[in-house]
Amino acid sequence: MSGMSGNGRIKLTEECGELVQALMKFQAYPDSENHPDGSNPKQRLTEEIADVLAAIEFVCDTHQLDRNAISQRVATKLMRYEEWHKELVEPSCSSSVLPSE
Repeated sequence: MSGMSGNGRIKLTEECGELVQALMKFQAYPDSENHPDGSNPKQRLTEEIADVLAAIEFVCDTHQLDRNAISQRVATKLMRYEEWHKELVEPSCSSSVLPSE
């Protein structure tokens, strides 16, 4: 079966899995250029993010997804992530649980 079957959806799924693996290695070795398997966790994470972005672009094109809606959602999520990060870096006196979504 070709990795491009399903108009790229299978490839996007595969690339997301590889990104998860790279992210976990980077989480375990964030300041190291050498993972025990010989890879560079930061470089591998960079490559896998690029691969996922390319697969996303391909899926968006082949399925004619609404890029304006995607851009709006990205902007909303980015603001939320920045708020969460700020709360983690500058915690308030009251403890709070991050909202899910």
